[in-house]
Amino acid sequence: MTRTPSNEAQAAGSDAAGGASASHGRSGGSKLPPGRAGEARSPREARGPAADSLHSGAVPPGRRARHAAGDCFGILLRNPPHNDRDGGGSHRRPAPGMRPSLPRGRILVAMGSAGWNGTRALVTGASSGIGAAIARELGAAGARVVLTGRNEAALARVAASSGTGASFLAGDLTDPAFRERLTEAVREHLGGLDLLVNNAGITMNARFEELESEVLRWIMEIDFFAQVELTRLVLPELFASKGRIVVMSSVTGLVGTPTRTAYAAAKHALHGLFGALRIELRSRGVSVTIACPGYVATPIRERAVLGDGREQGVDQAAGRTMLSAEDVARRTLRAAWRRRRMVLMGMETRLARILSIAAPGVLDNILEKATR
Repeated sequence: MTRTPSNEAQAAGSDAAGGASASHGRSGGSKLPPGRAGEARSPREARGPAADSLHSGAVPPGRRARHAAGDCFGILLRNPPHNDRDGGGSHRRPAPGMRPSLPRGRILVAMGSAGWNGTRALVTGASSGIGAAIARELGAAGARVVLTGRNEAALARVAASSGTGASFLAGDLTDPAFRERLTEAVREHLGGLDLLVNNAGITMNARFEELESEVLRWIMEIDFFAQVELTRLVLPELFASKGRIVVMSSVTGLVGTPTRTAYAAAKHALHGLFGALRIELRSRGVSVTIACPGYVATPIRERAVLGDGREQGVDQAAGRTMLSAEDVARRTLRAAWRRRRMVLMGMETRLARILSIAAPGVLDNILEKATR
């Protein structure tokens, strides 16, 4: 069916965090009429065309950063306990080939996992990290999912592991024409929409005086405007289904972080707009859940851009205690199922939130010290 874009270099992520077509697990699947979609590349990279037909999930054959602010919030809590109030708990990054362990004494599942069966979902930034983990969780629960991201090959792999109902469309989410094609593909392939997961995004690592204006605007386009405009396009489907919107934010959406100025601005803007939109949509039966994880083991920090738009290519927080993408996905879906307003994940996120209200000067001192 079709392919999609991702950036949380897309954070989001937040993050977080990467062929050929077949029809619901069989070879030779159908595709929509071809079109054009470019990848969301940095301002220093040339744009190039990319195919955008919706595919089912079949896998085809065949500088060191100048500022080490990546561990700002790690100073707040170097070793968070396994158990926390939300039931997720942070843990060490699992060794290659090992499954991430869940907190002892608690079974963490996507609340209402049986209820996601048959859900029609659109997940952005789904080629790696949190977006990919959310797609897999939904697929395992029986949802029909359309994935979007920049990396076509990675999307194909994620779709193949997200159930027979998974399809993908690769392209540039900042391109209005691509957003229109993606929305139309969702309508044609799913027949409506019950869940929108706004996860696409990219982060940065540069002091403000080093941040080129073009790069700042590019980050805002990816992390804020693309999410907002896609939401606008699919609102009629969400009204009809009394659906759910998930916005993947970050601890940086709660607390401004040095060397992350544009990223913090975009995440704070998401909180403001979707917080207001939540109230507007209440009478229409549509809920908005904002997810704020702390450190998550995804490729987002390696893909962070420097002030001139180049990827830094290193994760300054490597080796520290982090949440797994799977853990964040389960807890986010549980909160969305319950139609919660916000979910905070990671002890450093909770501490930063508390200090920002109770002792903002102390928090400023901690973050300043972390960037020296």
